[in-house]
Amino acid sequence: MLEGPIGEQFMTAPASTRRAHHNAYPCGLVGHSLGVVGFALKLSATLCPKRWPVHQVAFCALFHDLGKAGSPGKPYYVETREEWKRRKEEYYDVSHDEWMPNAEKSVWLLQAHGVVLTHEEYAAIRLNDGMGPAENKPWSFREPDLALVVHWADHWATRQEQSAAGIR
Repeated sequence: MLEGPIGEQFMTAPASTRRAHHNAYPCGLVGHSLGVVGFALKLSATLCPKRWPVHQVAFCALFHDLGKAGSPGKPYYVETREEWKRRKEEYYDVSHDEWMPNAEKSVWLLQAHGVVLTHEEYAAIRLNDGMGPAENKPWSFREPDLALVVHWADHWATRQEQSAAGIR
């Protein structure tokens, strides 16, 4: 999967549309994802030692935002052409071709490339944005523990990136 178009898009995509969020620059997504891996491994080792194999935690954390790569040949984020957005430090727009929510796209891309997910891996990737999005509300207070670890790791990696960029 990473040797094809999705791999290239994953390695070169930004992590967000605007500076005020995090890593809104080329290759920002892979940098963010690696940061999430680091936090997820620390959290899982601290909160639930030996509960999951390290590779399982790292896999879910690494690919939690895979959907931001887009579909093969169709990036999720495209550079904005609107000068007023650039002045507000908003550098990317979400492609109109990419209608599927990021978390669902992440799971879909993995499955389209033959990756079989356990229920807990599916939930960890699918619920990486926590209970904020309306589509995640039915999972409230029922989310698997690995989903919480990945969500918290995502949140802390984002905060660290914002702090390093002088945003926070």
